[in-house]
Amino acid sequence: AGNNLVINQGAGGNNYLSSPNVASPRLGIFTAGAERDSVDYTNGNVGIGTTTPNAKLDIRQTYSVATGTEQFGQYLGTSFAIADTNLKQGLRLDTTATHTTGTLTNLYGILNLVTGGGNGGATTNAISNWSRIDASTGHTITNAYNLYINDGTGAGTIQNQYGVYVNGLAKGTVDNYAVYTAGSTKSYFGGNVGIGITNPGSLLHVNTSQNAATQITVQNATAGTAARAGFTISSDVANLTLYQNSSAFTSSGLSIANYGSLLTGTTADGLAIGTNGAGDPLILGTAGTERVRIDGNGNVGIGTTAPGATLDVTSTS
Repeated sequence: AGNNLVINQGAGGNNYLSSPNVASPRLGIFTAGAERDSVDYTNGNVGIGTTTPNAKLDIRQTYSVATGTEQFGQYLGTSFAIADTNLKQGLRLDTTATHTTGTLTNLYGILNLVTGGGNGGATTNAISNWSRIDASTGHTITNAYNLYINDGTGAGTIQNQYGVYVNGLAKGTVDNYAVYTAGSTKSYFGGNVGIGITNPGSLLHVNTSQNAATQITVQNATAGTAARAGFTISSDVANLTLYQNSSAFTSSGLSIANYGSLLTGTTADGLAIGTNGAGDPLILGTAGTERVRIDGNGNVGIGTTAPGATLDVTSTS
């Protein structure tokens, strides 16, 4: 209605569309009598599935009828038919902060938001990022990385770098997991692992500050004839294992049902138990009570906490 769409030819013979008589011009693309896509001439935004694009490329898709097949909001497909050493990228997103003054609080390369909408509806599985690598028949992939995080190469300064950072998760009404692996898939960590500490000083460093016990639990919930829980330390060819046998364990030698055992392996030369501090005693007890004490001088006391001789036996009965 009084609006003109003009095809012009600019420098170099390039053609372009213009709508000179409209205050807020845009190019609409119609199918079946309805506008589907839009190009806003005012700011250069392109909309697919929307007539009011809010970004340089704004893609919208709404499904209101279930088709019984897999549905895609957007689909990008890329095939590479050339085998060489050049990097092949199905999708590349570059995000750069170019300001020279001031501080940018947050810079996101990708912001992925999945929302369970619809009052009263339910969603069984909501997955923010789903990944799979396939090799078709006859094709070999040497290393398949579903997520590969590389170090930066810029000359600037990064103060704290996190390969993976999981913020506090508390929305789960049943449970919350920062990391969850299913099945028997192995996990490998190449550096020191800290639990409750950001600067672990050993391969596994567990730390907490609390007025309670800090402990590591190894549990076997099966009461079988061979069921036991253990913790093994090994050096060279020798090892030492602390066992707790189940109540139904088949006893053999020093491995007794429902008993705890501290055992060396068959390649160890022996087991030494003692204290290193000057004057520190070694104490043995039963039923929560001290029974035998070897003091710092080597005196052995049975029934006494202060042995006065090489062997000091005291009876109160």
